[in-house]
Amino acid sequence: MAVCLCVSDRLSEVAQVDNLILRFSYRAGGHLIRLDEIGYGESGERPERHTLFERDAIGRLMECDP
Repeated sequence: MAVCLCVSDRLSEVAQVDNLILRFSYRAGGHLIRLDEIGYGESGERPERHTLFERDAIGRLMECDP
């Protein structure tokens, strides 16, 4: 498994042994706002799933939209 940290020491990307790539996006306050999952299908396609995290003004998780 390969791990990549961004400048602010937050996890930005993980490449797992099964070729699944996880990418994390954060807002300025450091809260996770988006997770991108990129895989590899049996026929060579690259299926993707994006999850958005909606937060209130102080960073509490309000909604998760897969």
